Amino acid sequence: MKEEEEDTINPAVSEIQQQLHSLLDSISRVQILKGKWSLITTKLTSLHHRLSDLSTTAANNNNPLSSNLLHSISATCSSAASLSSLCHSPTSCQ
Repeated sequence: MKEEEEDTINPAVSEIQQQLHSLLDSISRVQILKGKWSLITTKLTSLHHRLSDLSTTAANNNNPLSSNLLHSISATCSSAASLSSLCHSPTSCQ
């Protein structure tokens, strides 16, 4: 039954979950604005859990609103990853 469930996971959600994991890993190494990134980490963790609800809902695969939302989340994760990498060391901001 678990194999059937894995087959129904929306690939866009899987990709975003990978982006979130990578972003959270990057955030764990920031040296600048740690407090702000800590708040962002909390929100990203919440988002990661909520994406699980979307991942196995077959109806969301055909919903244009869901598709647009997932695209926006993916773009935002990419931007956040770029920003977090700039905060890894004080010298990268100069």
